[in-house]
Amino acid sequence: RTRSAALGRYPDWRGTMRQAMRHGGEVRSLAMKERRTRWPSLIALCDISGSMARYSEMLLHFLHALTNDRDRVHAFLFGTRLSNVTRYLRQSDPDAALDNVADQVEDWAGGTRIGACLHDFNRDWSRRVLAQGAVVILISDGLDRDAADGLEAQIERLHKSCRRLIRLNPL
Repeated sequence: RTRSAALGRYPDWRGTMRQAMRHGGEVRSLAMKERRTRWPSLIALCDISGSMARYSEMLLHFLHALTNDRDRVHAFLFGTRLSNVTRYLRQSDPDAALDNVADQVEDWAGGTRIGACLHDFNRDWSRRVLAQGAVVILISDGLDRDAADGLEAQIERLHKSCRRLIRLNPL
């Protein structure tokens, strides 16, 4: 895809003809165009277990700002189960959005099952949201109740499905 640009790289013949028609068919200058930059979609997987309790509110404010600032952002929270909270974070008021998220997530400040939650994401959501080379941010401290059963295989599968996997550890 391209867009009009004064110092573009490619000639825009359609734009040039449109300008010429305004001046009686006389071509006065050549209109130019450049490639349009489209950023990849962003997927955030955030741990909200008990060990992450002190960071959860700050991370949700961060996810709210991302969701309202960019197009194609998806936010998921996990503790013992995975929750898609993208729709609730799209509200413009951050306090109302965080209240709605708190009402929807049932396992707030509980245990952590990272491997099982990543398995649920890979099975149920990866084909929907990881299209076109998405960037995935996994925010977790890595402390797991299930002794990381199946975590390595799920991380590898997630890594193969996305353009880039970024792991953030607040500890």
